[in-house]
Amino acid sequence: MDTENRNSRHILFNERPASFFGNLWMDASPLGNGETGALVNGGIRTEQICLTRHDLWHWGQEQELPDVSYTLRETRDAIDQGEYKRANRILSDALLSKSYDPQLAMPYPLGLIKIEIGTEALFCHYRRELDMENGCVCISYDTETNQRKCHYTRRAFVSRTDRIFVYQIRSMKPVSIIRISAELVDTGREDTKRMRKDVGDTLYSFTKDGMLFYGFRENGNASGMLLRVISGDGEIQYQEDSITVTDSREIMIQVKTFHGVREDEERENAAEKLRNIKGDFESLFREHSACHRELYNRADVQIYEERPVQRVKSNEKLLTEAYWEKSSTELAEKLWHFGRYLFISGTAEDTNPFPLYGLWNGQYSSPWAQNVANENVEMIYWHTFAGGLWEAVKPLIHYYFRKIPEMRENAAKLFGCSGIFVSTYTTPDNTYISPVVPVITNWIGAAGWLSSLFFDYYLYTGDEALLKKEILPFMKDAAAFYCDYVTTDRDGKLVIYPSVSPENSPANFIDKEHFRHLGHALPVVKNATMDFAIIKELLQNLLSVAEKAEIDPEETAVWKEILDRIPEYQINKDGAVREWMDESLDDQYYHRHLSHLYPLFPGHEITKNSEEKLYLAFEKAVDLRELGGQVGWSLVHMAAIYSRLGRADDALKCLDTIPKGVLLPNFIMISNDYRSMGVTMDVGQFAPVQLDANMGYVNAVQEMLFRFDKDGFSFLPACPTRWKKGEVRGFCYPGGKVDFMWDMEKRQFSASVRSLDGKKYPWSVPVTLLPGNIKFITL
Repeated sequence: MDTENRNSRHILFNERPASFFGNLWMDASPLGNGETGALVNGGIRTEQICLTRHDLWHWGQEQELPDVSYTLRETRDAIDQGEYKRANRILSDALLSKSYDPQLAMPYPLGLIKIEIGTEALFCHYRRELDMENGCVCISYDTETNQRKCHYTRRAFVSRTDRIFVYQIRSMKPVSIIRISAELVDTGREDTKRMRKDVGDTLYSFTKDGMLFYGFRENGNASGMLLRVISGDGEIQYQEDSITVTDSREIMIQVKTFHGVREDEERENAAEKLRNIKGDFESLFREHSACHRELYNRADVQIYEERPVQRVKSNEKLLTEAYWEKSSTELAEKLWHFGRYLFISGTAEDTNPFPLYGLWNGQYSSPWAQNVANENVEMIYWHTFAGGLWEAVKPLIHYYFRKIPEMRENAAKLFGCSGIFVSTYTTPDNTYISPVVPVITNWIGAAGWLSSLFFDYYLYTGDEALLKKEILPFMKDAAAFYCDYVTTDRDGKLVIYPSVSPENSPANFIDKEHFRHLGHALPVVKNATMDFAIIKELLQNLLSVAEKAEIDPEETAVWKEILDRIPEYQINKDGAVREWMDESLDDQYYHRHLSHLYPLFPGHEITKNSEEKLYLAFEKAVDLRELGGQVGWSLVHMAAIYSRLGRADDALKCLDTIPKGVLLPNFIMISNDYRSMGVTMDVGQFAPVQLDANMGYVNAVQEMLFRFDKDGFSFLPACPTRWKKGEVRGFCYPGGKVDFMWDMEKRQFSASVRSLDGKKYPWSVPVTLLPGNIKFITL
C-alpha cells in the first residue's frame, strides 16, 4: 500500500462544525463501540455531544395478535375475481377491526453533554477530523481574544476496551473556565415534550463523590451516565448539577453509560467501573485504537488518483467536485472506508444488530429507524462477507432466532400456516406484524431473504454449531411456511397469492395523476417474481446441507417437489423480466425497489452463463427504472446490479449520483434529496437518515472489484475506466482470502489467492480477469 498517503486516506475532515440546521446531530461526527455511541458537533464556544446506546428503545407497544387466518381464503377469492382493491384491505382491516394496532419502538438518545469552553472569541483554522482507522475525532482551531491568541485541540473516542466515552481538551494557554453538564436532548419539537413528560421527576443531574450523575427512568428501565473530569493543572469545582474547571491547559472527561432495571445497582456498577479506569488519555487511546484497527484493517481498498494528491481534501471540497462533475476516486474510496467504519462502530458481537440509524440518533421520534427486512437489513449486511466482518452477523442471527416463537404466531394467526412469518419491521420490543398496512401485512419474503444472509454466514465461517443450533431451525421454519402457503394452478405450477413485490404496485392499478411513488397504491396482488426467487434459493440451500445435517428425507422430498413446480421467469412486452409473473399485471418502472431482480442480485441464479434471452430481460428491467423514483439505497443497489452485468461505468454512474443528492457533509447518507435537485424522488423536506445506503455503497464497490460465486473467482468484474489503478487487500471468499493489484494503463494484474490454512489456489475454479492481455501473476 501507499504508505505516504495511508493515514490521510483514512481521515475525513470538515472545514466547519455540524451545520444541519435544526438537526445538528445528522451532520455530527459519529463514534461508537457497538454498545455506546457519540455524535460530536464540534462547536467552538459550546461543544455538544449526543450520547446513545444500542439498547435504548422506547414508545413501542406490542399487542396480542388476534387470529385472522380466515382472511387468507377471502383475499384469494377476491384476487381470483379480479377484485384487487378489495383484496388489498382484507387482512389489514380484519386486524384493525379487532383493535390490533401495535406501535413500533424507536431508538432514542441517552442525553446531551454540554461543554462550555472559555468566552466569546474570533476563531480561524478550524478543522474537524474523523480518523476512521483509529476510531477518534479531533477538532482543532485558533482563537483570539483581546490580542490573546490560543490554539485548541480536542479529541474524543468511545473506547472498545474500557467501554467509556473519553474527551480531551488541550490548549496552549490556560482556559479561564470550562463548564461541563448533562441534560436531555432538546429537539425543539413535540418529541422532547413527550419525553420530558414520560420521565417526569425521575430525571436527575447532580454531583457526588467527584462525579456528575445524570439519568432518568422510562417504562421501568433506568438509563443514565456518570461523568468524571481529570485535570493536571486546573482547579475542579463541583456545582449542584455541573463540573467547572478553571485555569487549565488540559482536561480529560470520562463518561460511563448504563441501562437496566435496577437503577441503584446499575449506577453503582457504572461508578465502580469508572473509578477503576487508570491511565492518561494517550494510554487509554492506544488500547482502544489497537482493538479498533484490527477490525477496520481486515480489508482495504485503495484506488489511485489519476493525478498525485497534493493534500487531503476536505469533505466539503470532495462534495463540491462531485457537484461540479463526477465523484473523485478519493471520494469513492473514502465512502467505502466510511461505511465499514460506521458498521464496526455501530454493532458488536454482544449488542443488538445494526438498525437503519445504526447506533446514532439525536431525536426521540425518528421515521424508519427500526430493523426493516424488505431491503434495508439485508443491504446493511451484504458487505460483511467479502469484507471479513462475519462475526458481526451473529447478533443479527441471534436477534431473529430469539423471535421464532412470536414469528410462529404470526404465521398461524395471520395465514393459518406452520413455520414462521417475519414481519418486515421489528425492534427489540416488537415481533408481531406491524405496521398494519397491506404492503407490510402481506409481504411473505422476509424469512427467506434473511435465511440467505444466515446461510452465507455459514458458508464463509463453516460454523457448524451455529448452523445446527439457530440457522437451520430458522431456515426450516421459513421453508415450512412457504410449503404451506403456496398453491398450484391447473397445470401443477406454483401460484403465490396474495403476493407483494416490495413496495411496488402494478402500473395498471395506479392513478397516474395522483400517484405519489412513496405510497403504495395496490401492492397486494399475486406471483411476485421475488417470492419465487427467494423460495427457490432457500430450498436449494437447505438441500445442499440436507445430508450433512441429517434432515428428514420426507422434508427434502417436499422441497424438491416445490422446486419442480416453480414456473419459469416471464418477460413483458418491453423485453424486461416481469415484476409479477402474471400477464394481467403491468410493470411500474417509476419505483425505488428492484425486488424482481433478486435472481441476478443479491442472488446468484442469473449470470452471464444463463440463457441469453432471460439474462437480457433482467438487464432490460434495471435499465427501465427511472431516476426520479430512486433514493440513496436504491442507487447503490442498482450499482451492484450493474456490476453483476459487467457494466462498470453504469455502476459508477449510480455511485456518482449519491453525493449529488443524498450525502451530507459528514458523509452520512439520507433517503432522498430534500433540496429537490432532481436526482432522487421528491417528497419535500422529509429526508431521514438511512445508513443502509452507506453500507450498500461498501458492497457495491466490493462487487465492482471482486466476486466469488458458482462460476468461480471474478477479479475486477466491473472496474470503471476511471479507476485506472488500485489495490485490494483482505477480500474474502468461503474458505480463504485474496489480495490483488491492477494497472489499466500498463495492462498489469497480479493476485494472491490463499485458503485459511495457507494453501494457495485451494479450489480448482476458473479465474476471470480483465479483458485483454493481462498477466496473472502469483505473488
